Amino acid sequence: MIDNFVHVKVIESLRMRKKAVEKSYSLAGWVGFWVPVFLFGIQVFYYVSRLLTLDMGLVALMVDPSSIPIGNVYFEFNYPPMIACLVFAILGFLAFGTRRRPAQYAFMSLAAVFIAVSFVMIMKNYEKITYTVAVIYCTAMIFVCGDCIKAHKEDVILSKIDGYPHFNSTLMYEEKTGEKSLIRFPDKKSYDLLYDERMEEYAAQNPDSETAKAYNREKEEKKDFELSDWLSEMLGKDAENQ
Repeated sequence: MIDNFVHVKVIESLRMRKKAVEKSYSLAGWVGFWVPVFLFGIQVFYYVSRLLTLDMGLVALMVDPSSIPIGNVYFEFNYPPMIACLVFAILGFLAFGTRRRPAQYAFMSLAAVFIAVSFVMIMKNYEKITYTVAVIYCTAMIFVCGDCIKAHKEDVILSKIDGYPHFNSTLMYEEKTGEKSLIRFPDKKSYDLLYDERMEEYAAQNPDSETAKAYNREKEEKKDFELSDWLSEMLGKDAENQ
């Protein structure tokens, strides 16, 4: 096993930082895209229901004008919330689904504008509940957008570090050692390579022998030592760059 716990702890901290970035975008995606879609669906359902009941109200009004409140007959679309939900859903997909910074700033700016519009509507006593909810939602989205902008800056920093985006020490080592040179040499095997091939074949055929167990144990220890040494070298380079 790798005994360099300091370096493994650093790799784990990088992984946690990357998880925090993904968590910020995940939360913003739910709040910035799915909530406007849900609210738009509710408004469509409400207006369709009003249209269906409007015909019954008109019939009842013709039969007995005093039997139905005039509010059940009067019908009016409230366009701004519906249009805002569509625009927020589109911007939410671009800002948090595709992670485009201009869309994030546009989302934040639009939320601030809609807060001002909502306050004007509230002061005019026009659907106070609807526009109060809009103020609360837009205020929350301003904070969410700000968090995503910070997460984007953090992601840019992490993208410059080896092992991005998974930050798994074993995978990082295998990716590093798995690189192949474009230069080709004659296929001549060294003594060490021939020895390893023979021992691999022997260990596969005789897995319970003491020699095979000793060889497998030595191979694992060698791999752990190389991985620990590589971690030390990589983190030393990162410290010099900083």
